[in-house]
Amino acid sequence: MQNHITRRRLIAGICAVLVILILGVSARFLYLHYQMQQNGNPSYSSQAVDWDGSFKTEGKEGYITMPGYDTVPLQEGKDTSKIVLANPDTNQCLFQFQLIRSDTGDVLYTSDMVKPGKAILSQKLSQSFTEGNYPLTIRINTFSEDGKTPYNGSDVETTLHVFKG
Repeated sequence: MQNHITRRRLIAGICAVLVILILGVSARFLYLHYQMQQNGNPSYSSQAVDWDGSFKTEGKEGYITMPGYDTVPLQEGKDTSKIVLANPDTNQCLFQFQLIRSDTGDVLYTSDMVKPGKAILSQKLSQSFTEGNYPLTIRINTFSEDGKTPYNGSDVETTLHVFKG
């Protein structure tokens, strides 16, 4: 009899903890959504510069043009990569770029929003690397021009090639 009551209390305690966790996560989500509604404007990258579109793209109306990327070079011991993260001027959406180390899931860099016709020319990574090749995902998150509605994005799989300086 005593064991049965203890078991009920344990189950009730676990349920209470789960309810509290669910309420906490829900409250955080609602708060972030409320903040975004209040702020109204997305955070644009101060690093983005006008981009002349040195790579030519043929964008179709109603479609998002995604740039492609080759191997990303980085000097050993340095933490700043110099790749062009561009949002082609044919797009009618904002880009947000993330550089993610594919084998560990570590996010090395996240940009603010980049407007069409703008590009980020260098990125300060969250860590430096020793010589070698590392799998890298360049994640391109896309959003409506007001920054409130996420669109389909793209993951470009490439390699971070770290070389001796």
